[in-house]
Amino acid sequence: VPTLTSLTLQYKDQKLELKECVCMVTMEKNIVQTALQGRNGTIKEYVSDGDYQVEIAAGLGSQCDEYPKAELQKLMGFLKTNDALVVDEDSFLGLFGITNLIVKSYGFSQETHSNRQTFTICCLSDTAYEIKLKEDKVC
Repeated sequence: VPTLTSLTLQYKDQKLELKECVCMVTMEKNIVQTALQGRNGTIKEYVSDGDYQVEIAAGLGSQCDEYPKAELQKLMGFLKTNDALVVDEDSFLGLFGITNLIVKSYGFSQETHSNRQTFTICCLSDTAYEIKLKEDKVC
């Protein structure tokens, strides 16, 4: 489902707005397939929904003929983090309930323009969860 949108990424107290990007959202369900002897095909058992896979294609640019080096360095800081990035709930991704992304891979294409850098980011959706420990009472 590609669409041109803007997307704000947040990590801790830093924000990065991608003003024009195209997001592609896909999901693969977790299904157990069991083959039975003497029967064609398999028995399918639905287990759960998988993670959303999100591909973001965007570009950084500047108004003058300078390469957007500062913006690219800020983007690289976001991409290299080993933690979830928060996305705004009002974005296209919010329609799918996606609020956190884990960066899986990213790539950059060399441009013929001196003031633009395009890139793609492949992510997985992440859902924050809380584990509560139950303490045993000592009598």
